[in-house]
Amino acid sequence: MATTILLKMRGAKYLWITCAPLAWLVTVTFTAGWQKIFSPVPAIGFLAQANRLEASLRAGTAVDPAAAQTLIFNARLDAVLCGVFLVLVTAILLDSMRVWIGILRGTHEARVCEAPFVVSQLRAEEI
Repeated sequence: MATTILLKMRGAKYLWITCAPLAWLVTVTFTAGWQKIFSPVPAIGFLAQANRLEASLRAGTAVDPAAAQTLIFNARLDAVLCGVFLVLVTAILLDSMRVWIGILRGTHEARVCEAPFVVSQLRAEEI
């Protein structure tokens, strides 16, 4: 309870110290993820690359059709995985915000769940 009161009294004014880098990381991550999935440039976007390879297969200009099929599958799989990771980052961020808002409002307890320091039993040459 004392930690919550301390956070409400002093900690909220230092919130920007962690929120500014977090905002930058989220912005960069989501921008890069969106571009990797939906960019119309085949060198950047997974779906554009798959579409270009599929068009070359249909036109009969693909050098190795089996390799092109594999690359199409891989590009689409990469797009799906990138989308899944963006959804997971969103879920983690939203849940973290829920906890942070609860701590700032005083409805959630701010507690640390770290293990205490234990001195190693190893000798210096074993480390």
